[in-house]
Amino acid sequence: MSTGNNNAITDKHNINQELKRPDSHPNVNSNIEKKKFNAMLDEFNATLLSSMMEPIYENIEPDPLTGGGFAEETLNHFLINEYAREITKDGNFKVDPNLNKQLLKKYQNHG
Repeated sequence: MSTGNNNAITDKHNINQELKRPDSHPNVNSNIEKKKFNAMLDEFNATLLSSMMEPIYENIEPDPLTGGGFAEETLNHFLINEYAREITKDGNFKVDPNLNKQLLKKYQNHG
């Protein structure tokens, strides 16, 4: 399932591009900006967690009922992404809290 790594790279690139946009760096003190920033952090953590979970599923044998194949790999990829999103939803899980603090500092400095 190498597509997961490509998606993780794309997601990281999109987050970096979002941080570089001058109009996307208002002060994080407003409630709207806090919600946007927290949603971005949740997505970032979900992307990292998804990348960490994919190797676990690569070693699981295909289900005899479905027989494996491309469709099952694709479904597993989407399932892993949804697991990661659910786990990281609302900031309940952070892959690296220190990284989140550094991103917040960087975001506030651009404001």
